[in-house]
Amino acid sequence: MRKKVFKLKAEEIKELAPARGSCIATDMITVEGERVGYMYREEPDPENAADSGWRFFSGTEDDEYANDPSNLQVYDVNTTLYAIPLPRNICREDVKLSGKPRLTIRLP
Repeated sequence: MRKKVFKLKAEEIKELAPARGSCIATDMITVEGERVGYMYREEPDPENAADSGWRFFSGTEDDEYANDPSNLQVYDVNTTLYAIPLPRNICREDVKLSGKPRLTIRLP
């Protein structure tokens, strides 16, 4: 397994959104430094109390890349907020799914 070199060092990440839980993000965001272009929230994993249900992609990932588990990792939501070009409060815990299985947001 390759060693990931993250775009931001741990000490560069400030607490923008404490206690928002965990999410899944691709290496295109956390390693390559691309902005979030596509994000969705699904029902959190009931076996993982920390899971917020948020999933983040740059939008440049193809199916092969996105289906390779080595290109995705679980992070604290706060870690991904640096790459979202919109108000960071979008990832609040109280953003409801309105009975739908998924909330999807495509970003410019």
